[in-house]
Amino acid sequence: MIRISAENKPSCRIFLNGELLIDQTLPHKKCLLTWSINEPVQQILVTNTSQYKIMANGIKVRPGKTMSV
Repeated sequence: MIRISAENKPSCRIFLNGELLIDQTLPHKKCLLTWSINEPVQQILVTNTSQYKIMANGIKVRPGKTMSV
């Protein structure tokens, strides 16, 4: 599960274990994303594609940057 929050609607790419999960603008300022896959999640990468900072599981992701959360 991952919590995404921003001052505006966040736009991001989220990768689970190297596979693209989502690449879009989220509908709300605060979102909780959950997934159902059969393998354990070992790595979550979040790329901020918006012009504003976003928070992903409490980690600040600046515009244009990618962080592991």
